[in-house]
Amino acid sequence: IRAFGAELVAEGDRSDAALRAKQDGESFFFSHVYHPAFRGGTMQSGLEVLQHPDSKEATRWIVPVGNGSLLLGLLAALRVHNRTDIEVIAVQASVCAGLLRPGQSSPSRATGIAIADPPRRNEMLRELEAQGGHIQEATEDELLAAEQRLAQIGILAEPASAACEVVVQRLADAGGKRPSVAWLTGSGDRV
Repeated sequence: IRAFGAELVAEGDRSDAALRAKQDGESFFFSHVYHPAFRGGTMQSGLEVLQHPDSKEATRWIVPVGNGSLLLGLLAALRVHNRTDIEVIAVQASVCAGLLRPGQSSPSRATGIAIADPPRRNEMLRELEAQGGHIQEATEDELLAAEQRLAQIGILAEPASAACEVVVQRLADAGGKRPSVAWLTGSGDRV
């Protein structure tokens, strides 16, 4: 950004920065949340999984959810293939579960999904319900334990996607093992 002569001001968290940019008449804020190409890319991820031979038997998709770009793209892929048989579980950090408790938040290690007021909340809830999906939460302790379990098997996932491992483990402990796809993103703090 600086290489092109722009001034970069990075104070506070992303939500605060977005609000300031919106209120400042001399600047603007843009986000991947509304960009159709970004959503198309996340949809492509779902389309590729649907076509992969190893995932043909999967009847459950477990997805980390913050702003919802990944969730909405994956749900679009399921619609393209009319796959109403796949259960979709949207996973959020308990301390900042914007789908369940909009506006309520505390700091979370899973910053990628810690969105207190997701701008596409109503759309996500509507599309998730149409698919027959539901929402689960992961506590901070569960997130840390999931990160450690993944690291022990050589997967360095960002904390947001470790939320998926929380649900995978929870379902396995409850005897709910069945072919599933869990989205694990990142390799470090933010990728």
